[in-house]
Amino acid sequence: MSNSQDTTKKNNSQQWYVIVNPAAASGRAKRLWNAIKQALDATSIDYVFEFTTHKSHAVEFVQQAIKSGKRDFIAVGGDGTLNEVVNGIFSQEDIPTNEITIANIPIGTGNDWIKTHKIKQDYKEAIGVIKKSRIKLHDVGKLTYRSDNKLIDKYFINVAGFGFDAAVVRKSIKLGEKGLKGKRGYIIGMLMVMMKYTEQVIRLKTSKHDMEKDVFNLNIGICRFNGGGMMVVPHADFDDGMLAMTLVEKISRFKIIRKFLTLFSGTFVKLEEVVTMKSEAFSLHSEMDIEFEVDGEMIGSSKVIDISILPQSIRVISNIE
Repeated sequence: MSNSQDTTKKNNSQQWYVIVNPAAASGRAKRLWNAIKQALDATSIDYVFEFTTHKSHAVEFVQQAIKSGKRDFIAVGGDGTLNEVVNGIFSQEDIPTNEITIANIPIGTGNDWIKTHKIKQDYKEAIGVIKKSRIKLHDVGKLTYRSDNKLIDKYFINVAGFGFDAAVVRKSIKLGEKGLKGKRGYIIGMLMVMMKYTEQVIRLKTSKHDMEKDVFNLNIGICRFNGGGMMVVPHADFDDGMLAMTLVEKISRFKIIRKFLTLFSGTFVKLEEVVTMKSEAFSLHSEMDIEFEVDGEMIGSSKVIDISILPQSIRVISNIE
């Protein structure tokens, strides 16, 4: 799958800046931190660490750390924590982003980014992957939208979701606040939203296509998985300089339930209601606001959303040969 040429090993003499989200996985990251710290201390990995205390705190930590000379970051948490680290890196202009390396110790609910990189959801194994220091150059997606008459940029390293996907994320957040978290909460949220969700007419433009569709769901990915292991963009490659899109047109709810397991294998893209394509950029337009999320984090809504690719713009620690 990988076309990335940068498979050199990182020099472990450089110090890692570890950002711990203690709230990840309902506080599991906080409970496991002492064990994670002991596992890190047992290696040759040199590091310092900080705990986040509020939303976007990791963004602030990364921006400050880069100014002080840090170039290597480990996110301890889920996809949302990793997303904040990525946004901290790409919202600064002090150094080129491809001089920065990131890694993930997955302690979250979805942990979908690691699936593309063959990293298991086990902190000891993740630390072992970091110690092996196998580096890949990785694409990043840039999403631009308008809010309060201002253009805002958000970055993603895994998958962005629009329409139904975003409504499910919003619902699963509410269920999580009531104690129903993780993959179970996501699936229950999906079923609850499905019964009431109404398709939305969206105009989708690329350099080669201009189409208007009655959209049930739309995903644009750098990597392949979201929603706790669903392969929503099976044609995505993280380093090919292209965004992968999966669009589901109006579809019967019974058919979705009947074909539910094909979401995990990625074979649902063979359904007649599904359109897939790749492009360096997509532009979405609708008369009504389009809800969207990135890397499992609910962002908001906008009538016009532009998504572009930043090819091989960051270095990541991967377990892919």
